Amino acid sequence: MGGHLRRCKQNPNNDSNKRRKITTTPTIDEHGILNSLSASKFDQEEARRALVEMFIGEELPFRFVEIPKFRRFVHILQARFKVPSRITLARDIGALYAEEKMKLQNFLSENYGRVCLTTNTWTSFQNFTYMSLTAYFVDLD
Repeated sequence: MGGHLRRCKQNPNNDSNKRRKITTTPTIDEHGILNSLSASKFDQEEARRALVEMFIGEELPFRFVEIPKFRRFVHILQARFKVPSRITLARDIGALYAEEKMKLQNFLSENYGRVCLTTNTWTSFQNFTYMSLTAYFVDLD
């Protein structure tokens, strides 16, 4: 039966005439060192989170996801990735903010007695205003 299924031209799952594409992904550890190659697996949620982290880290405008050239670039990289709209991206960023805020609150309440915050503001030569926030942890000792 297995031989018939492989030879049958009407079998929709028969792809013997097609070339199989095996994609691999390098596994990189926390130091940025390539360990080995592993079979790639696509995860829409993980890809969306990476997109959100990129937008936050690079301070990109939300409308960037609606640029046709960006969508084409993403489609070429991974055709199965559904690029979210700018509204969905903003919602995802808000959800990530709430999640990280909760993690920070839990960390501070479990590990430190008190936290002192100080700020410093300055203006660059190009008239950009900056603010730094410094946290001083006072432990229970």
